[in-house]
Amino acid sequence: MLFIAKVTYFSQIYKKPVYDDRGYKIGLLRDLVFRDGTELGEITHFVLEINRKKLKFPWKFVASVSHDIHLNTVKEKTPCWETDETDMLVNESLMDKQLVDTNGLKVVRVNDVLLSKTNGSFYVLGVSFGLRSLLRRLELEKIALWINPKMKPQIVPWIFVQQLSLSPAHISLNLAGGKINEVHPSDIADLLDELSHSERQILFNVLNDEKAAETLIEAGPKVQKSLIEHLQERKFSSVLNKLSPAEMADLLNTLSNLPKEKIVMLVKQMDRKILKKIGKIIESPEKCASDLMRKEFFTINEGETAGRLKKLVKKAKWAEEPHRVYVVNSENALAGEITIKQLLLAKSKSKIGEIMNRNVVSLGVKEPLKKVIQVFSNQHLAELPVADEKKTLVGIISMNDVFEEVTPKKWNRIRMIADRVNEKLTYKK
Repeated sequence: MLFIAKVTYFSQIYKKPVYDDRGYKIGLLRDLVFRDGTELGEITHFVLEINRKKLKFPWKFVASVSHDIHLNTVKEKTPCWETDETDMLVNESLMDKQLVDTNGLKVVRVNDVLLSKTNGSFYVLGVSFGLRSLLRRLELEKIALWINPKMKPQIVPWIFVQQLSLSPAHISLNLAGGKINEVHPSDIADLLDELSHSERQILFNVLNDEKAAETLIEAGPKVQKSLIEHLQERKFSSVLNKLSPAEMADLLNTLSNLPKEKIVMLVKQMDRKILKKIGKIIESPEKCASDLMRKEFFTINEGETAGRLKKLVKKAKWAEEPHRVYVVNSENALAGEITIKQLLLAKSKSKIGEIMNRNVVSLGVKEPLKKVIQVFSNQHLAELPVADEKKTLVGIISMNDVFEEVTPKKWNRIRMIADRVNEKLTYKK
């Protein structure tokens, strides 16, 4: 059973003087070395800066901690060593570092560290964040409480704080108990988008395989690439096994620009049957015209004149030079088209309805991708309009849009590498 004595905060003793038992001032407290534990973090040394060197002294020589720190022996009998990279330091490892609050699913910053003498030893009880802890560090806490007595401290018990590496840059809250795995994958994906690259790796590696797979699919392309580029092969293999072939296909399309070495690693983790299934899915995607069309397009009413259209075309800001302008009637239904060449040759007073082509090849909103490809192949057109059941013009599909969707470059690069890898593996067997 733990007995917790008086509580203090690191900010209250930071840079406070340290005296030996004769009252001789040794120096100012610069840091505390701690050893991580399941429920508490035990303080093992205190750190002073002497002659521009950070020296750590065993905490067992500390007699009392209040506004200053007193030792139970003389300075000459207190051994010390220089700090090293393996030391976990309260000031360097925790203060002002980010952690993930899986209860509120947000990133918070540690403003202070809660300390206490417990069962004869000195421990880290938790971390503190929020306005009150920040004001405490600025020595304004008493004034703030006088103004607002209900201002509560925001504290995370150490049992919910996990040091993820010896690097002082990252800590994560409540991951030790696996509570992050209870959060919805889409919420974790949103959280990963807010973190730095290295923080993403830390958080993602804590997820169990099933949750990691679900999160990877929910994440955006930027986060997916960030995770996969430095993910350990064993972890990635475990995650892949949780994905369906369709999910793998989507993932590989997103990651097709990865370095060749990384793609080799990816396909090595896949079963040949799965690779074949992925190939079929990518070659025959279940998409339709509405998935490819662009909703930004230029139209003209058939009652307008060619002169009016010429002025509109000249003023319009085009992403690409148009080949034709689509014509609609008073009900906004697709009525025809007029090429730019026809427009240039037309008299300014001519009505659009008189000079337009009425036999317009169009696509239905629900036309499957295979049909879209077939129409483009047969008509040899740069773009096609998309109309709904009422013939209302709703979008435009260009050949480039289709090409980007079905181009074999992305998958062929992956498949070629996969074939070579599989050939080598077969040869070795």
